[in-house]
Amino acid sequence: MSFFEKIKDLFTGKLPEETVSIDQLEAWFRKKVQHKFKERDLEVDKLYRQFNMKIKEMGDILGELETAELVNPNIPARMKNFMAGNRYNYVKQVRLFIDQIPDFGPDFVQEFQKQLDDFSKRTARSYAILQEFFADQTKAIAAKIKELDQTAKQISRISLSKDMLAIENCLKTISQIQEKREEEKELSQAVEKNKEEIEQLKKNIVEKAEDRKNRLESREYKELMRLKKLVTDTKQELQDIEKQVNELFAPLFRMFRKYLKMTVAHEKLLNTYLKDPVDAFLKDTRYDVVTAVADLKKNIEKGTIQMDKKEKKKALDKIDAITREKLRSLYKRFTELKKLAKAADYDIKKIKVVKELEKIGLELDRMQSKKKKLEAEIENWLKKEQELKTDQENLLLKAKQLVKNILKINLTIK
Repeated sequence: MSFFEKIKDLFTGKLPEETVSIDQLEAWFRKKVQHKFKERDLEVDKLYRQFNMKIKEMGDILGELETAELVNPNIPARMKNFMAGNRYNYVKQVRLFIDQIPDFGPDFVQEFQKQLDDFSKRTARSYAILQEFFADQTKAIAAKIKELDQTAKQISRISLSKDMLAIENCLKTISQIQEKREEEKELSQAVEKNKEEIEQLKKNIVEKAEDRKNRLESREYKELMRLKKLVTDTKQELQDIEKQVNELFAPLFRMFRKYLKMTVAHEKLLNTYLKDPVDAFLKDTRYDVVTAVADLKKNIEKGTIQMDKKEKKKALDKIDAITREKLRSLYKRFTELKKLAKAADYDIKKIKVVKELEKIGLELDRMQSKKKKLEAEIENWLKKEQELKTDQENLLLKAKQLVKNILKINLTIK
């Protein structure tokens, strides 16, 4: 904008316009308001010098208090001792107060006010007592402390004036914009990093899935499936044999119990069959049960064991079904199947493809889980990124308005 345009705007009431890049915003604003800081700093420095002068004056008065003589020296010794103790304590606290005055800086006023509050609490009693003995000196010290307090408050008022607060608020807003931009940049970089990692994971997942597919189609895996089916079929046939054994002996349990009430012959053997027919059958390798049921048959035929004709025929048919040949055949097949199942289980354990597939499955699960986690992070970050953009827009509007109020400039930030 030319000089003549500025003059024209001045008379028309139109505010001048300026355009600043967002990267240069803080430097531009600081340059515009630097005279304000210089004015403030000059005033504050002047007050700092006054503050130091008052501290020196208070030190001089404190020296007078230390050496002051009593107006009335003819007081009891007890009162003199009482006075001396309180004077010593008060002087000590004032010197400590002077020594601990905080350094001049941004937090000076706040720290000084806190120190002053603590000093007042610690010296209230000694001050009140010394008023009775050295009123002039103690009042003079109190007056200097009050002057120090007023000077500190003047420093605070200048530092926190409406104009300076507006400038500080604008600088804070600009700083927040930069922080949001930096945070957005970091988020954007994190999103890109996650996307790259996801792409690599996708490739790795495809490779692992292909590896698993090849292993599932391998000769070794097919042999594994054959052996597993063999084990399943073998176990089913073993269960069928156990069922046959139970069906052979269970219908005779009632007769076994009646027979055992009549005699102790075959007692131990028959009790094992009553308890667990399959276990007893597998342990009865000489098939002694055939002899036992033959004796049972004789007793039924003689009528020693009472039962009706129909029940008798049914019992004899069941006994006749229990032969050495039948039991031997079942036992032989059962042991063969057991050996077959054991051998198949052993061969299955030797096949490495099982552990390899388990390992591949775990790796795939891990990669899928990590991929989901990275995708969820991206989703959250994109939401956060949008929030940051909105925050920046609002802060930029606020910064423009503050600049307009402070500098009377319509600012465009690009």
